[in-house]
Amino acid sequence: MVVAETLVGIQLVQSSCKAIKSALKTAENVSEIGGLLENMFSAKEKLKEQSHPIASKWAKFIKGKTGQDNFLQLAIQETVDEKLAQEEMRKVMRMLNRRFGNDTWEHILIERDKKKKAHADQMEMERLERDDMYDKILQIGGGIIAVAIAVIGMVFYVKYRMNR
Repeated sequence: MVVAETLVGIQLVQSSCKAIKSALKTAENVSEIGGLLENMFSAKEKLKEQSHPIASKWAKFIKGKTGQDNFLQLAIQETVDEKLAQEEMRKVMRMLNRRFGNDTWEHILIERDKKKKAHADQMEMERLERDDMYDKILQIGGGIIAVAIAVIGMVFYVKYRMNR
């Protein structure tokens, strides 16, 4: 399954690069190919997630259970796929820099990192606000329960005293 996922990852990178190459011929500015670039970056990240740690963690376990040592082939395939993806990204970098100026790729990477950080900060802020809301709900609910218990206790006490 890991091999199939890795192959899908490298195919995504390569198909994204081909789409960018064809879109660069007609693009007037970089924003027209932004979605394609994001697809390429996400495919590269997916490929990176599926590479070496899986093989190294499970290699000893599987080898001990089955007696087979086929993880060397898997590690080689993952390394080659990673290098192919890097090569494709370098080609896209060169094409973008050639078409839109020397530092276009660096600006793209900087802006992408800024946007990812801003998104992560926004998600963190929303999580904190949600946690604060839940805390307030719990405090209010706890207060209501405490008051209800006190009122019920007082009612029972008054009834007890009246019956004596």
